[in-house]
Amino acid sequence: MFPSNLLTDAIAAVRAASHDTVRLSVVSESEGLQDATLALEQPDGPLFLRAEVRSNVRGPAAVSQARQLRDRHEGEPFVLVTRHMSPAAAQMCHLLDVNYLDASGNVYLKFPGTLVMIEGRKAPALTTEALDYRGGTSASALRMNFALACRPDLASASYRDVVEATGVSLGAVGKIFHDLEVREILTARDRHGERHFLDLPRLRDEWAINYPNKLRPKLAVMRFRALDPDWWQEANLSKFDMSWGSEVACFRLDGYLKPATQTLYVNPEHARRNAGALAGTHAMRADPQGPIEILKRFWRFDDDYGRLGLVPPLLVYADLLSIMDPRAAEAAAMIKERYLNGDSAT
Repeated sequence: MFPSNLLTDAIAAVRAASHDTVRLSVVSESEGLQDATLALEQPDGPLFLRAEVRSNVRGPAAVSQARQLRDRHEGEPFVLVTRHMSPAAAQMCHLLDVNYLDASGNVYLKFPGTLVMIEGRKAPALTTEALDYRGGTSASALRMNFALACRPDLASASYRDVVEATGVSLGAVGKIFHDLEVREILTARDRHGERHFLDLPRLRDEWAINYPNKLRPKLAVMRFRALDPDWWQEANLSKFDMSWGSEVACFRLDGYLKPATQTLYVNPEHARRNAGALAGTHAMRADPQGPIEILKRFWRFDDDYGRLGLVPPLLVYADLLSIMDPRAAEAAAMIKERYLNGDSAT
């Protein structure tokens, strides 16, 4: 059940932001697959909209999920209602043709003969949840939280084992664990010395949203272009100490999404040497706009995917979301459904 006042707050905010030109009303609530039915006043009579209400839309993944729900109502107008739609999520709504309105007064409604768009309005206040949300966005926190999200067993490991798996400092480990406890994602150690996840899906969603902007830019991207665009199909990365990510990893996991770009993660100790060796082997030249990107690996743990020459599925998912393309967003949703909805991401 959604917060009782969120729907009415969003309708009132949009009405105020549009100077009373966008008039919406609630017709019914909690009917079947959707949370409510809304009526949008139009000159030739009301347009009825199926509504999905969510307290928070945390990035493109949630928008993609809303699109899947919308697609189940074939031919019926659909709208996503939330507390605040970030600019990045709003852009993804445009790409995926998902209508939305929020309690900040932002709205995007596109139907035959109708286009309503008010965007750029900020949330009226920074909530406690938003303040907490920033706790896991430092580079060290993102490195450690990635390891925990992929290897939940590390939550009960010793601090030194966590340092070994993540590369973060020993002093940072306790602070990051404390942040996860305060935000009720992870419990403190019990009398047996074990920690337990309270909300592992939330940790994974938060990580995927923050990784592209907070950690990825620090990984010293090198870009290339190959003479043969299909070079990746037969490439053996093991001798270059690299792993496939993003589109190629998705293709090798499920045979879906023929790669238009190639993303590789390399051992940081020999990054430039191995990148040069790969370029020489496959007739590549440096190109700042090239479709081949090589980033420094930021984790130290092993898993079954690494032994297959692939990065963990959570990173595949996050990189696909960062492409900001409907085709990649659909592939990301598939990766999440198949590989990230269980207790472990490895």
